Amino acid sequence: MEDLRGHLETILRWKRLVLAIAVLGAVAGVLLAFTGGGTQFEAQSTVVVGASSTTIQRAPEQDAVLARGYADIINDSIQGAIRDGANTPNDTDISAQAVSGSPFVVITASAGSEEEALTGVREFTEALVAQVTETNESLIDSQLAPIRQRLNQLSRQIRIDQGRIDADDAGTANLSSDERNQISSRLARQRPEADGLTEQVRELSGSLGNPNLITAFPASDETVQSNDRLVANGVLGLVGGLLLGAVLALFLNALELRLSTPGQVRRRLGLETLAIVPSSDPARRVEAYQALANKLALTEQSCRSMAVTSPAREDGKSAVARNVARYRAELGDQVVLIDATFEGRSNGASPAGDGLAELLSDQSGDVKLGEVLVDSNIANLRLLPAGAMPKDPYALFSGDRMSKVLEEASLFADLVVINAPPVLDSAESQVICSLADGALLVVDAGSTRTARASEARDQLDRVNAEVLGVVLRDAARGGMSLRP
Repeated sequence: MEDLRGHLETILRWKRLVLAIAVLGAVAGVLLAFTGGGTQFEAQSTVVVGASSTTIQRAPEQDAVLARGYADIINDSIQGAIRDGANTPNDTDISAQAVSGSPFVVITASAGSEEEALTGVREFTEALVAQVTETNESLIDSQLAPIRQRLNQLSRQIRIDQGRIDADDAGTANLSSDERNQISSRLARQRPEADGLTEQVRELSGSLGNPNLITAFPASDETVQSNDRLVANGVLGLVGGLLLGAVLALFLNALELRLSTPGQVRRRLGLETLAIVPSSDPARRVEAYQALANKLALTEQSCRSMAVTSPAREDGKSAVARNVARYRAELGDQVVLIDATFEGRSNGASPAGDGLAELLSDQSGDVKLGEVLVDSNIANLRLLPAGAMPKDPYALFSGDRMSKVLEEASLFADLVVINAPPVLDSAESQVICSLADGALLVVDAGSTRTARASEARDQLDRVNAEVLGVVLRDAARGGMSLRP
C-alpha cells in the first residue's frame, strides 16, 4: 500500500506529461480507425411499457420509471437468456436505452452486415416480449394459486352453512337458536371475504398476457452505418497513453536525484514528512509552521529538547528552528532557542556578548546560562546566541559539556530547540542530535540531493539520534534534477 501511494504521488507530479501522452495515444487510435475500416450496421426496434388492462391503474410517469428499469435489466441481467432464446450471434451487440420521460425503450442491434443487424434486433425483440409475457404469467399463476385455494375453502363452507340454514327453515333440521346464530355470524364474515377473493381472481386473471405491459412496435427495415473502431480505438489509445505516461513518469522519477514529495522521502529515507513548507506563499508558509508546531506538541510531549539539522548549509534548517521555537512559544510553552552554528562568525565576541561557545568553554563556572539568555521580544521565547566562534568547534562539544547545557536549559523552558549545524558539514551536529531527545531533518526540495539526505540519515542513525521526521522545504519548485 505504501508503494502504491508513492507511485500515485509520482504520477500526479508528472500529470501534464502523462496527460499529453494519453491525448497523443487517443489521437493515434482515432486516426487508425479512419484508415483501418471496421464498418458496422445498426438496426433499431422500439417497445412500449404500459398497462393496457383497465384493471391496472398507473400514472404515465410510473411507466417511464418501468421503462428505465427494463433498459437496465436488458443491458445487464436478462440479456444472456434472451440472446440464447433468440439465437443471437456473439458478434451482434445488443443494447437498450429508455427514452427520457417516456415509456419507450429503444433496442439497438449492431452487426457487421445489414441483414445480421435487422435479423438480430427483430428476433431479440420478439424473444424479449415472449420472455416477459411468460415470466408475468408465471408470477400471476403463483399469486392466484393460494387465493383460489382459500376461495374454494370458503365457498365449500358457505354452501354447507347455507344448506343447514335452509334445512332449518324447511323444518328438516332442528337447530338451536345458538347454533343458528353461530352459523349466521360465520356466513356474515365469510361472504364478504369470498367476494373480495373473487374480485382479486378476476383482476389477476385479467392481467394474464398483459405484463406491465411491454409491446413491440414493428421494427424498421432501415439501418445506420457506423465505424465501431472510432470510439474503441480512441478509448484504447487514451488508456494506452495513460499507462505509457505513468510508466514514463515512474522511470523519470527513478532517474531524479532530488527529494521533492513525501512519498520519495518515505521510500528513500524511511521517514515521514511532518510538514511541507512552500516557498512562494507566505500565508501558507505560516500555516505550515503552525501546523508543524502543533503536531510536535501533540505527538512528541516527552520531547524536552529538539535539534533541527539538515544535510547541507543551504537547506533552510535555521528558518525551521526559529519558527518551531516561535510557534511553540505562541502555544504557551516556555521555549529556549539555542544557536549551535558558528558559520560565518569571527573569532571575536558575538554582538550578543557571551553565548553557547562561552558556556561550553567555561571551566570556572563564571558564565551562567541565565545571564546569557537574550529576550526575543516574543512572549515565552528566549534565545541563547552562538557566541564567539571557536577555533575547534568540535572540541567544545566533547565530553558532557553540551549535555549539561541542555539540562540547565530545561530548567528555564518546557522545550529547548537547538539550531544545529549541518550533519554532513559539522561533526559537532552528530553530538548535538544524539544528546537531544529528538531531531528534525530539514530537506530542501530544490537543492537537497537524495544521496546527501540518505547519508545524513545514516550519520544520525550511527549516533543513535532519535529522528522525529522530515520537514520538506520549497516543495513547490518541482522540476527534475539529474545532477550527480
